[in-house]
Amino acid sequence: MQKALSTDSYHLILGMPGTGKTHLITQMILHLMAQNKKVLLTTFTNQALDNILLKLAEHSALDQKVVRIQSSLGSSRVAKYSFRREDFDSVKAMEERLGQARLFCVTNASLNNLVISLECRGCTESLCTRRPHG
Repeated sequence: MQKALSTDSYHLILGMPGTGKTHLITQMILHLMAQNKKVLLTTFTNQALDNILLKLAEHSALDQKVVRIQSSLGSSRVAKYSFRREDFDSVKAMEERLGQARLFCVTNASLNNLVISLECRGCTESLCTRRPHG
């Protein structure tokens, strides 16, 4: 864990099923969030992402600090983290929710189709929109 936390940019966690990846990632996220750091968590599959979020759901103090871009696969304990544009009535409400977040979760496939700009010089509004196709 220390090697992963001491990296300057990113650290990949790879391993076969049952080797403790979810536990390690959960512990690292809790450690970083305790330091009030922002974390981007990406996984290849929705199931892997939801498994980590299920572990994190045991820590209710994190509820307003976790944002899952797009929808989960169905667990109501994970659905509370979903961040979908249709759930907000204004850009201001979206900004407030994103401003509270410290953990941003997304699958690799969703990263391909989603552009998020939390801060932009000269911009007065945040943007959460799908990238145009073509």
